[in-house]
Amino acid sequence: MFWVIALALPVLLLAAVEGVLRLTGVAEPAPLFIPEPAHPEFSFTNPKVVGRFFARPELAPDLSVETSFFHTDRPADGIRLVVQGGSSAAGFPYGYGASLAGMLEQRLRRRYPDRPVEVITTAMSAVNTWALADFVDEIIALSPDAVLIYAGHNEYLGIFGVGSVYSASSSPAMTRWLQRIRRLRLYRVLEALLAPVPADDSSGGTLMARIAGEKRIPYDSTLFRRGAEQYAGNLDRILSRYRGAGIPVFLATLASNERDQPPFESEDPEESAAAMSAARQALEQSNWPEATERFNALTEAYPQSATFPWFLARSLDRDDQPVEAATHYRRARDLDQLRFRAPTVFNDVVREAASKGGAVLVDVHGRFAAESPGGAVGDSLMLEHLHPNLEGYFLLADAFYDALLESALLPAGRDIGDDVARQEIPLSDGERWFARYKLQRLLRNWPFTDTPGPVALPAAGSVPEELAQSLYRQETNWLNMQQRLKTWYRGRGNTTEYRRVATILADAFPFVESAQLEAGSLLVAQGRPLDALRYLHRAARYAGDRPAPALLELAGAYAAAGYSDQARQVLEQLLAREPGNAAAQKRLRALGQSD
Repeated sequence: MFWVIALALPVLLLAAVEGVLRLTGVAEPAPLFIPEPAHPEFSFTNPKVVGRFFARPELAPDLSVETSFFHTDRPADGIRLVVQGGSSAAGFPYGYGASLAGMLEQRLRRRYPDRPVEVITTAMSAVNTWALADFVDEIIALSPDAVLIYAGHNEYLGIFGVGSVYSASSSPAMTRWLQRIRRLRLYRVLEALLAPVPADDSSGGTLMARIAGEKRIPYDSTLFRRGAEQYAGNLDRILSRYRGAGIPVFLATLASNERDQPPFESEDPEESAAAMSAARQALEQSNWPEATERFNALTEAYPQSATFPWFLARSLDRDDQPVEAATHYRRARDLDQLRFRAPTVFNDVVREAASKGGAVLVDVHGRFAAESPGGAVGDSLMLEHLHPNLEGYFLLADAFYDALLESALLPAGRDIGDDVARQEIPLSDGERWFARYKLQRLLRNWPFTDTPGPVALPAAGSVPEELAQSLYRQETNWLNMQQRLKTWYRGRGNTTEYRRVATILADAFPFVESAQLEAGSLLVAQGRPLDALRYLHRAARYAGDRPAPALLELAGAYAAAGYSDQARQVLEQLLAREPGNAAAQKRLRALGQSD
């Protein structure tokens, strides 16, 4: 008994310290979701959640999830989806409006105008399956109808990636153990005390430039295989936990720029320089057969080179052999030793994981390839090495949308065609310009150039461009830019863009009555009363002591949509509060006459 007590005392002491730290809130890991302080009926993804993976907040890279609100308590008749992934799932460089969550939510809300629709995003740059796995329990607690996953490009160089400066351990088992033990408050306190003071990083480089620890990971090397094993193992665990909770998962294959992004890093021996020069000369002289023959010989002689198969594909492409070219483009992408793009084997991992884990496979790569010349994804859908352009992001969201409908997970609703959805992408002109500047900043840094430099903003040619430049220079914020854009469009009589920005703001701040009323009124005026109902119900809810404008507009929307009974109920509700409201009395009489 003495020895049992003696051995138990240290454990009991540590447990007591852990309990005190938990009760006092010391060293609490950043939660994934937090309530909106002023409106606790709404929550949002914690923009500082990345800090949970680091001993001190200042050690974490400057990453965050874009704020979008959802109901803390899930609506009984609501549709709720959760998105997981990295920067491509987050819509970089456009932001939430072009993201998988933003585009999908906009389309589903059009399909189900009478139901709450929430597509909650947890996607952010530089995270990989380690972060996705860490978020699973908190996502399950939201009781989503499904989880949508588009992730894999950051598996080597993202947070905890095998080649990242933020790698936790060379062992996947050790990394999993560290993730579990990091949830203990005592461990977090000790880790923070022992963590080194971060050096002042004034380099100003992009996250891509700072995060790559291993800039050369050869194909089929130990690190390459470890990354693939990490990806497969984490996906299996993620899918198993969701399956155990009864939550369907839609898991997507990965697309990147195969055709128009040359390899970043390649193993090209010096002795091949002369042969390479002759092959390129033939290519420049449009001598396709000779160029193809020479590049093919180089590819066979130096099978680890990424450069030679890419130029071979280029030659085949220009010689009107796009299908053959596509094979070599993908080989060049796979052999690129700077692992910012997921290799082909990752899509094999996705297919196997979906089959084993009972997930619905969403073939995003197949969709992109089908829309690309010769089946090789390139600049027609990509901005640079892996982030889609607007059309690419639309195809990404559309692939998930089609998969959701085909799965019969969602109920019947209005058919919203691709053309309508494209026209109504929830992205303002200011955000489009801002995205251009963010993209230019990325391309002006490593690995796209060896001579990094600042972005030189041109003279603004329009108000949206001028406002975007102010946002880029941090002279204003997103909300102010959108409000000024809305006022400008209204003054110019551009009702389409005025309505677009008004609804973007109303969706961004669902508890602001004036934003809801403005968006709803515009939709009614533009002949879309069903779509207006969502905003007008919110306006009525947050109208406070002055509900008449919102209720009158809501009654008008119901009447315009052909729902006379609902319109009458709203007007009677208003008259119960304001018996002398002449406008409500007049509309009620008009409804009676129309009946």
